[in-house]
Amino acid sequence: MSDFQDRMRAEITRRTLLKAAGAGAFTLSAGALIAACGGGTSSGTTQTQKPLVIGMTMPLSGSTASVGQQVQYAVRAWLKQVNASGGILHRQVQVNIQDDAGVPSTAVVGYTQMLDSGNTDFIIGTYPTTVEQLISTLAEQRQMVFLCSGGYALALYTRGYQYLFQTLTSTSDGALTGDQAFLDSLPQQSRPSTMALVSADQVGAIGTLTGAKTYLTSVKTIFEDHYPLTATDLTPLVQRVKAANADMLVHSGLPADSVAFAQAIANSGYKPKLTLYDSQGQQLGNLASAGAEGIVYFTWFDVAMKAQGLAEFVSQYKTESNGGPIYPWSSSTYASLQILDQAITATTSTKQDIIRDYIRSHTFHTVAGDLSFDAKGINKDQHTILVQWQKGKGVVIWPKSVANGTFVPAQ
Repeated sequence: MSDFQDRMRAEITRRTLLKAAGAGAFTLSAGALIAACGGGTSSGTTQTQKPLVIGMTMPLSGSTASVGQQVQYAVRAWLKQVNASGGILHRQVQVNIQDDAGVPSTAVVGYTQMLDSGNTDFIIGTYPTTVEQLISTLAEQRQMVFLCSGGYALALYTRGYQYLFQTLTSTSDGALTGDQAFLDSLPQQSRPSTMALVSADQVGAIGTLTGAKTYLTSVKTIFEDHYPLTATDLTPLVQRVKAANADMLVHSGLPADSVAFAQAIANSGYKPKLTLYDSQGQQLGNLASAGAEGIVYFTWFDVAMKAQGLAEFVSQYKTESNGGPIYPWSSSTYASLQILDQAITATTSTKQDIIRDYIRSHTFHTVAGDLSFDAKGINKDQHTILVQWQKGKGVVIWPKSVANGTFVPAQ
């Protein structure tokens, strides 16, 4: 066992003991039991048959609450569809959601309660990486399959865990795999030769910068810095970024700090040839102060993709969210639930080891695309798509196989 694993196990034990006395505050918060939608029992189901229960926590409060709300819409969309079609193995499905406010120790207590109750058949994860880092260790201890919908740091998948699977199409470190080809496709005058790298001081965000240095081989890094998530004024950092005057700016962070950074960049007047954000760039188009026009962001999902069941997912999600945008954490959570459904149905089993082995050895058709997993539990085909904000709309510009537009150089 590695030192890292020892530390994670000790941290879970310590935090759980410290929080146990107040654990009730986290149970089924925000009216959290989302039950069978569609009513009644499915054909072949008896009134006494127990529902299949899936447990998860998500940030329904705190600085990343917007992500939790989007994920809830996806869960509701999946539940309505699966229960309307008869559930899984003729059992209706319930999802027990607890609010963790994006705090790892709170999530540990929530998952521990759900597993200790004896009423939880499976667990999945949502967001952010810092939560998934601890919960994946708890799941490994309990020998529970853990489909990780938002933990995208490569470090999570290098610990030799056997029950952990990532349902995003790449890790943060691998998000830009193949995107050197995008840079090569640009007109000569638009190709960057130098880049500035900036991220929140968070494992997934830093991993994105590692990936940029690894895969964008034609671009030289001339500036790199990380800021604490508690930072309230990013102007001094942005002034140093501007002074470096790199041709390309790469940023990775969480929702609130990404908006603050984009606003500070817009106010500074710094306009590199290419500005690339992680998936947080999707939210910038709704904010005039963020100067989103021309910004490129990578993401794991877009409605322009071609994937099995995508049209049905988009339609039901739009109903649940009253027409709201679909973010990658929503699609990856939906994909996690699809994988569980497909694995349980194919094996006619709810035994953890049987489901784990089936997931590891099969390909799954999901709204995030076809997913299959290597020995680490990450998608074998590491990839993302690139989207650019153009006149208030997100246009898919790479790869060409799914693009519905082309890159527009910065003005």
